[in-house]
Amino acid sequence: MIPDMWIRFPCAEYFDGAWSRVGFLDEASQTWVVHPESDLYERIDAGFMAVGQSGTSGIDFGYRLDLPGVWAYYPLEGTFKFIAASLSELIQGWRAGTLTV
Repeated sequence: MIPDMWIRFPCAEYFDGAWSRVGFLDEASQTWVVHPESDLYERIDAGFMAVGQSGTSGIDFGYRLDLPGVWAYYPLEGTFKFIAASLSELIQGWRAGTLTV
């Protein structure tokens, strides 16, 4: 169940699975690619729910208001890049080294 504060974002996958409880820590890079729920935050000015990080240049992974999929947010430029259709796809690409930010 999506908490009321996040209901505006298309994030059901995050709350329906184990992501919200355990996140995903990439041991090799020591990067929380997906944060547990206690570490979520919203970039209100960007309409963005940050659920993880790339570990590079402050780039966050997360959900945009009213848009499907997982996005990378580049705070220095204030821009977005579609990164994956789902968190599972994000992690698969991260592990395979095919994900680029």
